[in-house]
Amino acid sequence: FTKDSQEMEYKLVKYNEKLEHMASIDPLTGLYNRRSMRSYLKKIVGKYASGEIGYVSVAIGDIDFFKKTNDTYGHDAGDEVLRTLSRLFCTVIGEKGEVCRWGGEEFLFVFPGMDMEEVQLLMSDLLDDIRHTPVLYERKLIHVTMTFGVEEFGRNHTMESVIQEADRKLYLGKESGRNRVIY
Repeated sequence: FTKDSQEMEYKLVKYNEKLEHMASIDPLTGLYNRRSMRSYLKKIVGKYASGEIGYVSVAIGDIDFFKKTNDTYGHDAGDEVLRTLSRLFCTVIGEKGEVCRWGGEEFLFVFPGMDMEEVQLLMSDLLDDIRHTPVLYERKLIHVTMTFGVEEFGRNHTMESVIQEADRKLYLGKESGRNRVIY
């Protein structure tokens, strides 16, 4: 009975780990989802408040004319764009920060220990990589660009207000021609 009980407990623990993973990861891109990013942000704000990290910056990015991509090539092609860009994000960002699918074709990047100028340079490099990484879908190359807004967290801010300010800058970038980083 004890052995069966231990095996059942082990299976339950593994099943719970699998459920937790499924609840925190976007199934299409493999990135964190919005729910898990919010949890991560709380931890980062705590580290900032305790002085463990000196800077926290965020960037929010949106794929330019994504609806046109879906309308032209189909939703499966749009999905491939999201997957390809997500892999590129992870390669370029590496250990410097975290990225999640914030919603639809929008992504949130968080950089503990990096100020706004450092993040602006990193996002400019990422933007250049995006411009030079066509997505291959059914023997067609799909070229995409993104627009980013960058903001730095500070003691007089909430993380929500910082994300809103980065989002405001993102829309300024959209209004001023897209395919750029606004900081």
